[in-house]
Amino acid sequence: MISTVKLKEALDSVTTIPLIPFRNGQIDYEAHRKNIHYLMNNNHLDNGRPRVICIAGTSLIHHISNDEQNKLIKITGEVMQEDGILMSAIVPNPISNVEPLIAAQAGMQRPPDVYLIMPLGGVYSSDGLYEGMMQLGEDYGKKYNARFLYYHRNSRDESDPTNA
Repeated sequence: MISTVKLKEALDSVTTIPLIPFRNGQIDYEAHRKNIHYLMNNNHLDNGRPRVICIAGTSLIHHISNDEQNKLIKITGEVMQEDGILMSAIVPNPISNVEPLIAAQAGMQRPPDVYLIMPLGGVYSSDGLYEGMMQLGEDYGKKYNARFLYYHRNSRDESDPTNA
């Protein structure tokens, strides 16, 4: 597993979010494998920076099953091996869906280096969001040896409300 310091350095770069390919209404996993191969074999980032690949599929990640998402992560990890940074996007809706995804992915032969938690926008308390996400990170970080990034769509959610 890459150190947290090296992970932070690697994330200060371009993040590739490949589209999830579909054929005949189903995810085309072989096309996904080919896309990841292409990205890994055509890494033109300066100074040997590792390729950062995030499986988020833009809004499509909201519309696929856990099994489909886990298969995409598994294939991506198989292709990348240890040659890049693998980020798995997790939509905490419902919140009870977070742990099964993290548990399954953390147990893979090549688990994600980091999980991108993408809260859905809406009406919520910034304080509650911050506290909930910090607790999630503490609990699952220890339990699954996982690291998290939080995707904040609203500027009001970017800072620790206890330090405001």
